[in-house]
Amino acid sequence: MTHKTQNRTRIFIIAGIIIIFYIVLILRLADIQLEKSGEYKKSIATQCIRKVRIPAIRGRIYSSDDKIIADNKVSYNAVFHMAEMRKAGSRTKSVNYIYSCAQRLGKALHRKLEITKKDIIKQINMRPAMPITVFKNLTRKELAVCFEFSPPIPGMEVAAIPKRYYPYKEIGCHFIGYTGKDDPGEAPDRKKYSYYIPDIKGRSGIEKLADKKIELGAGYKGLRGKAGSKLLRVNVKGYVHDDLGVTTSPRNGNNIVLTIDWEAQKAAAKVLQGRTGSLILMNADTGAVLAMASSPGFDPNEFTDGISSEKWKKLLHNPKRPLFNRTLMGEYMPGSIIKPIVALAALKAGINPDETVYCDGFAKIGNSGIHCWIWRYGGHGYENMVDALRDSCNVYFVKTGLKVGMKKLQAMFKAAGIGRKTGIGLPERKGILPSVKKKKEVFGTKWRKFDTGLISIGQGLLAITPIQAVVYTAAIANGGIIRKPYIIKSVKNYNDKLIYLAFPHKADKLPVTKKELDVVREGMYDSVNDANGSSKRARNNYITLYGKTGTAQVGAPPNRYKNTWFIAFGTYKGTTYSIVVSIEHGVAGGLTNAPIARKFFELWLGAKEK
Repeated sequence: MTHKTQNRTRIFIIAGIIIIFYIVLILRLADIQLEKSGEYKKSIATQCIRKVRIPAIRGRIYSSDDKIIADNKVSYNAVFHMAEMRKAGSRTKSVNYIYSCAQRLGKALHRKLEITKKDIIKQINMRPAMPITVFKNLTRKELAVCFEFSPPIPGMEVAAIPKRYYPYKEIGCHFIGYTGKDDPGEAPDRKKYSYYIPDIKGRSGIEKLADKKIELGAGYKGLRGKAGSKLLRVNVKGYVHDDLGVTTSPRNGNNIVLTIDWEAQKAAAKVLQGRTGSLILMNADTGAVLAMASSPGFDPNEFTDGISSEKWKKLLHNPKRPLFNRTLMGEYMPGSIIKPIVALAALKAGINPDETVYCDGFAKIGNSGIHCWIWRYGGHGYENMVDALRDSCNVYFVKTGLKVGMKKLQAMFKAAGIGRKTGIGLPERKGILPSVKKKKEVFGTKWRKFDTGLISIGQGLLAITPIQAVVYTAAIANGGIIRKPYIIKSVKNYNDKLIYLAFPHKADKLPVTKKELDVVREGMYDSVNDANGSSKRARNNYITLYGKTGTAQVGAPPNRYKNTWFIAFGTYKGTTYSIVVSIEHGVAGGLTNAPIARKFFELWLGAKEK
């Protein structure tokens, strides 16, 4: 074969290979065009369509007298749509331009710029189709400035954003609670959306208790609604090309109606102003909580946009603990407000209420003893049970408690609800039920008669919460029924249709007779209404009260102080109420707390009658 023939053969082989390559390529393209076109079209559509989550409007919280105490209001934010602000060339040019526009706007608003270039870069990388918020919560004056700036800055918009709002600020803050933004990372439906705009999440109080679901029997959906969605068409860089509109409309959350009487709540907040303590008012027959105030408080509006670390530290390290809900979480020695329960234990044990004990100001127990509060004046003299309740005689109750014995006292305390949670649904503590085992655990020592003497006057290894006190006070009033307190009255859906209505629950019963309760009631009546009663400063012109004061010494000298109490019940226009006033660092229950209760009823019932 000549050299020329060899070259021609090589050319034919190379040409054949090239032809075969093009035939394969054409066949492959035909396969893509004809057979897999649907698959690729779907893939392209998926790449350019973005599903955006639209949060639902959160349900409102109402008081029983129809006041809106947790609402939603429109907040106006200045936002930049970055797709309309891009500059030709490198991304840095776009970032610098967006940042310079934000600086110009901040200068015009006289506001410090909170976003940085890093925030802008992060938004471009993670969510380029979504606008970036530059300034929040614009005032009317600032809105006017922004509208002037919108033509010179293409891509700038004033966006109306729903925001949680508490119109009464500190009033009721502990049981209402506060909200914040939900964490998208914890959301179960996160993967369904390209861009996840989170819900408002309940962080404490009713906002948290009724956030997603209300545990009432079978359970009901709570304040959060059902999210909707819309579709955006984006370009290859992720910027918005077209808004395709809403595909699923969001559905608003349920509205919660509380048992709280807002006029009573405002009166409670007013009488506690400047003090550290709590006040609870309850319907003694049903267990419905009508007022529940803890002082000092905080403004839940500060949490709506995310509280600053500076404000959070200030609240957290405040020695008066404004975040602490004293009504449910405060555990205190009850002092003399435990004496009505001790009296019931004595009556059940067979002690005659007319039997007298001589009070010379000191009850001796072995080699030690316990003073009566009037010991400097020689004591009360001879006291029967009714007298001892009226005068709050320590000597009578120490000696009577020793006769009853620790086990029978403990059984009555337990029946009254001490040492267990009331079941109100919000976070609460259970207090301390005295026991031989508890003494051994805490102090490593045996139970002695002196310990029995102490718990008989509400001191020693015994602690209760204010909510427990208002529950057992109600039981003395209503015939011995320990009610489960409740604060959610009803639930209505977004169409205002009633889907749940609360009803009273019986938690326990005091193991006593009506006759035994009448003896205790007589002593509590005299405590308020007798000229020499220890609770006489609670008398008022609106409701006849049956009450009992209490003072408990806390700590060792020289740092010893007093926590003071007043419990009472009374009937007004056919409804029986129980009330508890608890004050930290008080003077005495009769001097500090009883006047607060009087002032509360004068404010609340006085306003009702007017």
